[in-house]
Amino acid sequence: KKFYPKWRTDSSKIFKRKCMMKRFLIITVFLISIAKISAQKYYKPSERDAIIVGYQASFEAKDKTENWEPTTTHIIEIVFSRIKDNGGRHPSSMNYYAGSNFILNWEKLIVAPNVGINLSANAMIIGSELQLYTDFSHISPRLMPFIGIGTNGFRLFTGYSFRLAKSDCFPINTLNVGLSVPLYLNKKND
Repeated sequence: KKFYPKWRTDSSKIFKRKCMMKRFLIITVFLISIAKISAQKYYKPSERDAIIVGYQASFEAKDKTENWEPTTTHIIEIVFSRIKDNGGRHPSSMNYYAGSNFILNWEKLIVAPNVGINLSANAMIIGSELQLYTDFSHISPRLMPFIGIGTNGFRLFTGYSFRLAKSDCFPINTLNVGLSVPLYLNKKND
């Protein structure tokens, strides 16, 4: 047993009280900040039009059934979009669009009219697009579901392009990685 002088035992009680006061103060500040955050006004739902410009890289196919030399295909996407933002604390939106994809590195012009929709919540995005690749003499319909990050028209995604018909005349591989950025045409209606 150690002998502690009286002044030391008194200071330990004071020290314990100070620690309890600090804990109480931290908990109080935390609860007040939560109350303030929950009382904030969040932005209202809105609907905007945008032109979305994007880039996709289509990598080498896994099934090797194509009749061209596998290489990375570069695709430019230009679409008109309607973006419905649901508002609130956590960002969520629905984006539906129609436009075209253009393949850049091929000997002839290949265009793909497409329609698509994507849903985002808390910056996670899922969606699908139906593409109709054509060089004006052959047609290749494709369905590309995708997943990635983004909201309100912006998306960084990866997708897998499924052929809907047995046509292998275009250099569109199965794995796509892309980035799309919206150029808004009208102001947010609050």
